[in-house]
Amino acid sequence: MGVAQHGSARSSGCASTAMAASKVPWQNIGMENRYTGVFEQVGEWWIGHVEELPGCNVQESSLDEARASLKEVIQLIVQANRELARREAEGHEVVREALAVSVE
Repeated sequence: MGVAQHGSARSSGCASTAMAASKVPWQNIGMENRYTGVFEQVGEWWIGHVEELPGCNVQESSLDEARASLKEVIQLIVQANRELARREAEGHEVVREALAVSVE
């Protein structure tokens, strides 16, 4: 995998619940989120970033590699942000729920 960076790990204030993660009903449902990947060839390299996730960047030698790396980096960033949010909420009684939002 090429260079992957994440500028800031943000939490939204919506964090973890006092319930164990395995008890959250939607926790194990595979949700497919859609993001906008932007790719540009710079010299011999393909640079990619995600519009909706600041700091989510990759650099690879081919467009296909950049696409694959960017998908992997998105997964890692989302997982890391969720984990940070859960840790910040430890000891607090919070409500966690899946939200469906249409953005055009």
